[in-house]
Amino acid sequence: MEKIPDTGRLPLVIDSREAARTGRVLEGAFEIRRLARLVTMLSHEGGLLAWRAAFERKERPDGGHDDFVHLRLDGEVSMQCVRCLGDARIPVHLERGFRLVANEVQAAREDAEEAEFDVLAGGPRFDLGELIEDEAIMALPPIARHDNCDLPLGAAGPQGAAGEEMPGEERIRPFAGLADLKKRGH
Repeated sequence: MEKIPDTGRLPLVIDSREAARTGRVLEGAFEIRRLARLVTMLSHEGGLLAWRAAFERKERPDGGHDDFVHLRLDGEVSMQCVRCLGDARIPVHLERGFRLVANEVQAAREDAEEAEFDVLAGGPRFDLGELIEDEAIMALPPIARHDNCDLPLGAAGPQGAAGEEMPGEERIRPFAGLADLKKRGH
């Protein structure tokens, strides 16, 4: 296993064909602040995203071969809770496999047919850093929310959480005027 230090340099470009041929396993961690597209979706840019990429080549019965990369991500990010607007800690955990092919055209054609693996274009300039960031972004929930979230004090309006009137507050009844008009026959 080859440990890749977080040098802060992105992209992390490798030769995926050679990595698959030799069964290369790479692992490392990126500071989240260095993943520019991911950071735009977060409320804070602190923390680390640990990753592991295991490449392999499998021989086919017809004499050819298929190249694969198995990616694992682990970390935690902060996103704004849609309910209380505070920071919600969101775990990022992903394990996913990809089949690597010669070019983008082949990847687009075969991805539609492949059920078990997503198909990506590999080659001598395979941007592993971009794949890691893409997968981290897709692992985020569409909206973030604490598991047990209380609205901030006063956010529920003049009624409390269960609809009871708060002491010293008069309940607003927007349709009361309409009810009076109806009683008067208007």
